[in-house]
Amino acid sequence: MDRAEYCIKRCGGRCCSIIVPNLGPVRCPKQAEDGSCSIYHHRYREGAPAVEKVGTYRTGQVSKRGLPIFRPFYCGRIEDVIARGALPEEIAARCCYVHPELLEDAERN
Repeated sequence: MDRAEYCIKRCGGRCCSIIVPNLGPVRCPKQAEDGSCSIYHHRYREGAPAVEKVGTYRTGQVSKRGLPIFRPFYCGRIEDVIARGALPEEIAARCCYVHPELLEDAERN
């Protein structure tokens, strides 16, 4: 089992979300229902930027004119998220990038 398969089948791509105060977890707008990334080949191609705006999300707030407020949704490489210490502990505990031994365990089971 490779990392991509593990992330989809075992983890569900939980690192592809952000926690928004007063809103909770917001999934990446490019994440498919099965947890896979619909733009993976674009994002991880040779020369791709480390961080890229991949869409927007609705904040749950409204402007003074009564319109919904949207914010950008940025995609960063998982290795950079881990290096910054920005991956929540409950996600890191099941992450094969943080714990490569999980791949070996998945192969056996």
